[in-house]
Amino acid sequence: MSKILETFKNKSVELLITSIVAILGVFLAIIIDNIVAPFVKYVLPEIPLKTLFALIGILLVLQILSIIVIILQKNKLAEKVDLNDYNFDKKLGVYIHKITKLHFCTSCIANNIISPLKERQDGWVCARKYCEQYYINPTIRNQNILVKINPLIAIG
Repeated sequence: MSKILETFKNKSVELLITSIVAILGVFLAIIIDNIVAPFVKYVLPEIPLKTLFALIGILLVLQILSIIVIILQKNKLAEKVDLNDYNFDKKLGVYIHKITKLHFCTSCIANNIISPLKERQDGWVCARKYCEQYYINPTIRNQNILVKINPLIAIG
């Protein structure tokens, strides 16, 4: 029952935010219409066609340049992770950054994604939403295995 309430709560918040944005959009459209209509009616006809075409050309060139920059940035992000910045810890099965000493997900680095690990009670979990790979701390794991095999060890 709590999952249903949680889902309803999340969806109702999304619906409320969407409604507020839509209402603000309508008001913004009315304001822009009141500003743009006089411009189109009185100012635009007074601007020579050569000037308008020059402005459109400039905007087109800027748009093309921005697309090129986006493509270059995307290619830059697609570059391989430099493994020289990390040490692989065979015992833990994770990469550790040489400078920050933070632990990073091996699965994500294999997919060229740098994702730090969150520390948990008995290990680490990947912070990336769609990965969530879990790495067990071997020293704590050994203690848990003993308790699972013989629960009296924990009591005694």
